[in-house]
Amino acid sequence: MVLLEIIATRTTTEQWGQITTALIYLWSFVGSMVMFAGCLLLGHGIIPSLVSTRDLPPQYRNLRQPILVVAAVFLLSAVFCFVNFITHMTVVYDLFNRVWV
Repeated sequence: MVLLEIIATRTTTEQWGQITTALIYLWSFVGSMVMFAGCLLLGHGIIPSLVSTRDLPPQYRNLRQPILVVAAVFLLSAVFCFVNFITHMTVVYDLFNRVWV
């Protein structure tokens, strides 16, 4: 007797489309998070450090504001992509009889 048997159904063209869309949102989420982290690293770590050691002129301190705004845009993009990834993953419930094994 097999207790953890997963029965998969045939995947239709529409379901493949939903899977493809979900994977696009997943990779967009990853890219947005990498760019968000890079902007935060640049705005809070690299620029202040280089200005304090005088390797960059003090005028570069003014670049922090626009870089942090770009970081906020990437964060909002990441949240949007993650929410859409979760909503498009409902196709998993159509394909498998048990999701949490």
